Amino acid sequence: MTKKSGSAPKIGLDDFSQKAIQKAVTSRGFQMPLFLYPSAVGILSFAAMSVAGVSSVLAGLGVGSVVLGAGALAYHLGFRREKLARDYLTRLHQSLNNKRQQMLVDLGQQMKQLAFSQGVAQLDSLQRKFKNFVDILNRVLDSEEITYGRYLGIAEQVYLSSLDNLERAAASLASVQTIDPRHIDRRIEDIHADGIVTDTEATEKEALNQRKTLRETQLRKVEVLLAQNEMAM
Repeated sequence: MTKKSGSAPKIGLDDFSQKAIQKAVTSRGFQMPLFLYPSAVGILSFAAMSVAGVSSVLAGLGVGSVVLGAGALAYHLGFRREKLARDYLTRLHQSLNNKRQQMLVDLGQQMKQLAFSQGVAQLDSLQRKFKNFVDILNRVLDSEEITYGRYLGIAEQVYLSSLDNLERAAASLASVQTIDPRHIDRRIEDIHADGIVTDTEATEKEALNQRKTLRETQLRKVEVLLAQNEMAM
């Protein structure tokens, strides 16, 4: 099986909430050099005065630096709030897009190797429906709007969740691909052919039934995962 790409923190629906956006914008504002550096100078100036005594130079430097840092922070959190929010959403979209593109490549290869026709059809359908959604979103909303970024993020999450389901379905199929139920049935018939089942044959029969049950369980899991994707679409 293909390893999941990247080691970045998992992005979820909550990351597109107003609360998450607000938190990201505020955090970004406090990380701005125009806030950090003046604030650091101000703190050092006041610290120096606590040791060396009050100095008009140090006092002026400290107050001026704090005012400059506070002003820069207020500017970023006020006038640049929308841009910071868009930048945050853009970073999320880029991360999700990179993950999606890698998953599409990996899943395409897996589906082909497994001859998983249902998976191939659903993968194509997911791609078309996501593209159609983005086209509609582009017609009704400005891509610069925060609402646009949030709706797109939700759609990307649904898309990736469906791809995850297909990945799990492919893994389930791969795990039982070598199990041949017809061979198992024939072998069990052979065991009972003479009407006598030895201890060794009983053990073999149990193992064969377990393999058959495993295959049926995994195939049912595939059906459930595909059904979940159909509901999502």
